Amino acid sequence: MVRAGVVKHPSEWAFSGYNEIQKPRQRYALIDDARLMNLVGIEPYDFLKDSHRRWVEASVSNGDNTRVSEWTQSIAACPVKCCT
Repeated sequence: MVRAGVVKHPSEWAFSGYNEIQKPRQRYALIDDARLMNLVGIEPYDFLKDSHRRWVEASVSNGDNTRVSEWTQSIAACPVKCCT
């Protein structure tokens, strides 16, 4: 929604992945934290959160709101064996 000009920062959009990473839900989480840490090669989770926050801040502060496929392309895997 930043790219669309609806909000100035991803934290302002209630349904953004930014908020899911920075303030993970205790129940009904949308992001598999362990898989995300494995994919980006960063652990523990607090270090991932800090790194993610700094990447977003750098991007927002320099006005770079181009699409970054690593964060916007779905990496979800179907948990049902019949779909794969």
